[in-house]
Amino acid sequence: MFDSQRMNMNENTDNSCKQALTLVFIENQVIEQVYEPDTAFIRGTAFPELDKPLCVGGMKGE
Repeated sequence: MFDSQRMNMNENTDNSCKQALTLVFIENQVIEQVYEPDTAFIRGTAFPELDKPLCVGGMKGE
């Protein structure tokens, strides 16, 4: 069965669902600083602003 046929079978035929399922907000980001390539590879990002610590098990004090 083609994907287009499968999509037609799954369409809501009564048109009762007319609200958006999601809303997306993406803030513009200005590049201020960039890691050196070796550091970026180790940190997993080239941008220090996006370099956030991984909190395993929730925040402290919870």
